[in-house]
Amino acid sequence: MKILDAVYKLYKHSLENKNSTTEIEININKDNINSLRNAQKSAANDTSFNGYSSTDIQVGSLFMIDNLFFVVSNTDNYPYEVFVASPFFELAADKDIIVEDNDKEKWVIESIVRYVTTSILEASIKISSIDEEYINIMKSYIKDAKKLPKDMVGTPYNDFEDSEQKQFRENEIRRSLFLTLENIEEGEDITDHKVISIKNSQAETNIINRYKTKMAAASFDSFINTRFGEMIQKDELVTINFKNEFVGETARIFIDKMVLYEGVLPRKLDIKTKIDKLEILKNNLSLEVL
Repeated sequence: MKILDAVYKLYKHSLENKNSTTEIEININKDNINSLRNAQKSAANDTSFNGYSSTDIQVGSLFMIDNLFFVVSNTDNYPYEVFVASPFFELAADKDIIVEDNDKEKWVIESIVRYVTTSILEASIKISSIDEEYINIMKSYIKDAKKLPKDMVGTPYNDFEDSEQKQFRENEIRRSLFLTLENIEEGEDITDHKVISIKNSQAETNIINRYKTKMAAASFDSFINTRFGEMIQKDELVTINFKNEFVGETARIFIDKMVLYEGVLPRKLDIKTKIDKLEILKNNLSLEVL
């Protein structure tokens, strides 16, 4: 599409000028981008606008760091969970939602989960805020595999290699990798072992309900080989031992369309689950190397 091509070029242009955004006047005919430029100029002249305060760390707070935007989605645990966001809402896919902030500017909240520390927030600029209701919609989609409202999502995701949507999403994933838990946690060997629980999640419930009549007929195998490694089940714990060629790769693991894990693959991943048939769990898992 010509429109998406033009928007994607504007997006790439904004990244190329990220080191001098407060000094260079960029000829972009988008009201929301212009307002962001003005916010950056205000930040340069108003010290009270820079950094953060305790009142800024609220669900829905929208920040920018090095032309990467993120919105706080959870403040109950530290580091704080955030969703990647972008003012280039025209590039949103059907796995993202398009919303307005408190200044009536449009944003796309992307289904990319990241984490921030206070030091990252100190280096960021608070741009605006987004209603917590919208944040909860994305949280339900990512954590519980609930469908997104049709009137809020972007266009169907175009998975072709040269599509603007695919390039945009992959670029956003790569640019935000410094905000993964693996990269912000220090002093810990993060490549050896990770533990994730899907107990009582909507995805687990969906699978159990869907396969109720097939559970009895499913294989009792407690060991299965897959293309990405071996899966071993013992009681309510499933262990994936990844093949060497996958260890250290940046990937996303799905279960029943829900994002189970996103980041650098460890050598071993433990999944806590009530699904007692390994074959059924395996058939509902998929891995995408990013």
